[in-house]
Amino acid sequence: ELLFARDDFRSGVVSLAFSPDEKLIAAGADLTAFFDKQPNREDPKASIFQVLEAHTGNCLFKLSPEECHSVNGTAFIPDGSVLVLALDNNSGSYLRAYSTVTFELLEQSERIPTGPNDLCLSPDGHWLAVTHFRHISLYQGFPFTRITSFLSHKAWPNHCHFTHGASHLVSTSKDGSLKFWDLSDIIQQPDVIRAQPPADDLI
Repeated sequence: ELLFARDDFRSGVVSLAFSPDEKLIAAGADLTAFFDKQPNREDPKASIFQVLEAHTGNCLFKLSPEECHSVNGTAFIPDGSVLVLALDNNSGSYLRAYSTVTFELLEQSERIPTGPNDLCLSPDGHWLAVTHFRHISLYQGFPFTRITSFLSHKAWPNHCHFTHGASHLVSTSKDGSLKFWDLSDIIQQPDVIRAQPPADDLI
């Protein structure tokens, strides 16, 4: 049984998250990606990102194409009070945190490497991984503190996921690979890792 449907995104929907209490759905589109059918491309009312009531489909919050070009990653922190987005707009790529009560913008990170493609939060909410061209960047939760970035795949990594204890991360890529990473050293001494210079080929 179909409970509701929304067809008012400006382009193809590429990111999706359910709130821990199952009351909210967050979904983001990518205006820069190529899709065969973009029926809403010129619709001024269509949006790039929406937060919906899970059982009614009512839109509680949205971002327009004037506010961002894409939202390729979205996740709720474990208690559901904050929604984290990885987005692109006219000035660059950023992480943003919004209240899920008022939808007030709580924080925007410094510019992050171009073209975020996915993000994931560790189960405890203390760690955040963002994929972008050939790299993965790790942040210490919210507020956003970048710890390190490392070369991960030969092409765009498109998904990432933490294990329950956040000591490992799995990532997949458009180059046809899946990789499993040991993050133990980073988790145990983030300040030491953070002091090291970033990857030379970081975009």
